[in-house]
Amino acid sequence: MGLKGGSEYCSQMEWNMYDIYDFIVYMDDAARWPLFKIIGGDPDDKVHCFSEFMGMKGTIINPASAIRISWARTLTA
Repeated sequence: MGLKGGSEYCSQMEWNMYDIYDFIVYMDDAARWPLFKIIGGDPDDKVHCFSEFMGMKGTIINPASAIRISWARTLTA
């Protein structure tokens, strides 16, 4: 299983989008709860973490966040 790259883009999720898409993908666990709050649940098992498509379990670390944390630690050291 894989994801095809292309000119697709992310859009802000709205409650009525659940019925439009076959897959709804979130990047990390921090995005899961707000997503479920917007769509009100996942009765058709359409919502998945991006790492599932990579054969991994759990969340993917956002590199931008990791850089900010590392930089902040450098400044306070």
